[in-house]
Amino acid sequence: MAVSILVLYDHKNSAIEDLARAAATGVELSGAAVLLKRITEATQADLLASDGLLLGSPNWSGITGSLKSWLDDQGDLWEDGS
Repeated sequence: MAVSILVLYDHKNSAIEDLARAAATGVELSGAAVLLKRITEATQADLLASDGLLLGSPNWSGITGSLKSWLDDQGDLWEDGS
């Protein structure tokens, strides 16, 4: 079974989306399955179905509020060790 990587990004400009797509291409070239999702489209099920997570965000003294909020909403998974 192939490794599955979730490439999750917050799309504030085309540069971040371009980088996420390039990363997803690299993941595919390595032989892994990839799921490319904008933060507004991602679900907890996407995260659970993945073996790894690659995050993309503009840097405004940290990650975007949307990405932080999404990650915070997944807290029950981290607590459960999922």
